[in-house]
Amino acid sequence: MNPYFFVHVPKTAGTSFRLGLEQAVGKERVFYDYGAKSPHTSGQVSELIYQDADFWHFFQSIQSDESPVVIAGHVPVLRFVAGCGVANTMLFLRHPLQRLMSEYQHFVRNNGYEKPFKVFYEGAHNQNRQSKMLHGAPLEAIGLLGITERYGETLEILRSRFGLEIPVREDNQGRNGLGERHVFEGRDESRCRYLNAHDLELYDYALALFDQRRELFMAGKPYVHGKLVRADEQRIAGWAWWGDDSHVPVKVQILINGQVERELSATEFRSELCRLTPPRGGYVGFSMKSSAVLGDRVQCRVVDTGQCFPIVPMIVEAQ
Repeated sequence: MNPYFFVHVPKTAGTSFRLGLEQAVGKERVFYDYGAKSPHTSGQVSELIYQDADFWHFFQSIQSDESPVVIAGHVPVLRFVAGCGVANTMLFLRHPLQRLMSEYQHFVRNNGYEKPFKVFYEGAHNQNRQSKMLHGAPLEAIGLLGITERYGETLEILRSRFGLEIPVREDNQGRNGLGERHVFEGRDESRCRYLNAHDLELYDYALALFDQRRELFMAGKPYVHGKLVRADEQRIAGWAWWGDDSHVPVKVQILINGQVERELSATEFRSELCRLTPPRGGYVGFSMKSSAVLGDRVQCRVVDTGQCFPIVPMIVEAQ
């Protein structure tokens, strides 16, 4: 089986999660990448990636058909997704301003950082951290998209999806718990919102996706990872696959202004997804000649479950 890949976005309850992973699969089966100089980086990562720059050898060295293996670290999604597959990729997102303040306080508490909060959040490296780590991978494609503020609910979905029993922990917390919110002073909040607009948009969309998946989970229905990538007057196209490892093609209805226009099976090859190693070898696409006109609302509906994507219909606009 392919390894699982945990993208550890800083200060999103990732430390609690990775330690929970160690309990679930065994510490020796979790391989960490926290940088070449980090003491937390695993020996095989240091040798095969940082010294030899041989990702293929690394993936081959940790393969196992018997027990789950996990790769984890403060790394962007594109670093390991090709060897693990986007369907095996997991991450948590947190409200951007809460995450930002938590990271600042962590730096002050643990790294001896002495500069004021304003200097920290004005630094380009500290802006839109979550969006940057996810660059190149559509949010809809991520195998398990968790929400820090809904940690327990995320673990329920994880247990159902991957069969991993992760205990609820709250490690590396500088406050009393995940539910306690940081308070901003003066103009810090408005400035941080401006500087992290991409992350705020990403987080709001992630919440909507999580709510949809949670609703299907509670109804006992499988989730579909799907995205409508084009809806104009020439073509309507997208991709979709089941989130339960089924290789059966997803059947989708194309809705124009709420009316079924056509039913399609997601079996077309999507080369643009191949670096993510998607299910079905990338044969997950669908497309049709468009009959939509400017201003029409286009949406897809999964035939078997009624799940719709995008959650808000796409408006046909001039090209």
